[in-house]
Amino acid sequence: MGALDGTRFVGRNGHLLARLDHRGSQWVLCVFVLVQFEFDLAESARAKGVGEWTDSEQDAWKRAFIRSAENTFSYQWSLQTSARSRDELGGALSVDVELIVEEIDPQDLLRGRQHVFTVFVTRGKTDAPETFASGDDPQIQLADRHIESRTQPTHPDIAQRLTDHEIAHALGLDHPNCEGKELRCYGDPKTETGQRIVGLGSRVSAQDYVVFAEIMKTLMPGRGWMVRRDLLGEREERPAHWMRIPGINSGRMPGPVGAGGAHNRQRRKRTR
Repeated sequence: MGALDGTRFVGRNGHLLARLDHRGSQWVLCVFVLVQFEFDLAESARAKGVGEWTDSEQDAWKRAFIRSAENTFSYQWSLQTSARSRDELGGALSVDVELIVEEIDPQDLLRGRQHVFTVFVTRGKTDAPETFASGDDPQIQLADRHIESRTQPTHPDIAQRLTDHEIAHALGLDHPNCEGKELRCYGDPKTETGQRIVGLGSRVSAQDYVVFAEIMKTLMPGRGWMVRRDLLGEREERPAHWMRIPGINSGRMPGPVGAGGAHNRQRRKRTR
């Protein structure tokens, strides 16, 4: 069985795939961002004698990109239905979210698979990253250094990995204040809004998870979905059998055993 079996096209631009998995007593919404990578060297870097990408450098960058995106967005919050009881509607009442970045073999593209983001990674490029998710040519344009977590010069207490910011756009999230690139669109970094992943920080807020609630409405129509939080707006406590996802973002919220980059690698082994 392939990793993408049972998935449906979802999201604002139809560039995502999703399915519901039933794992023991827990339902998990698996949201797939399909990607292919293209690596380049900026002319300015080539003129300075910077070497071309090696295969090992490309593989390391891919692994860091996938691990960071999956760990940043997976198992941060839960989704809960507005149904009053399991007997009333049946099926999932509470759902966790797992983001999976799936690298697609070029041969799959030749066989007609669409809705794949091309991740352009340029060594030596200094331009700001961009994401284009409309039309038939969705793109994420990045520089090699964007995989690093960087603090804001005026606010050294918050940091952001720009690759995660662009994955947020791929999911369908906009800057909190407006869709443009003006600084005001990102929000004030002193505020909670400005510290969101689509702002200037690295916080995946309950507001960001609304995009997954919208996906659940597509997969399970006829009921509403909300992001689960307590009265103080804090993340819920996880039971003892959950563990933290290993990887770049080691201080993030816990996810179940098998999630994150290691799970992604095992999934690929099963489908080859």
